[in-house]
Amino acid sequence: MSAGTADVIPLGQDRPETYGDAVEAYLRSAGIGESSKRIYRISLTMWAWLACGQQPPLGNSAVKRSASWT
Repeated sequence: MSAGTADVIPLGQDRPETYGDAVEAYLRSAGIGESSKRIYRISLTMWAWLACGQQPPLGNSAVKRSASWT
């Protein structure tokens, strides 16, 4: 069984202005499907809360906050 390959798209020279922009640029460049992007977006959003020293919101509010990035 061999692993598949993904197309990698360069991020470009411009630096994103916000963390949300950086996440979206990363996900666009990853060459993964929309459903995978959604899962990674949620995870990266949670990590951002923790990196700021805050607890991420629980329940549907967390999903709604990360979904608003799309």
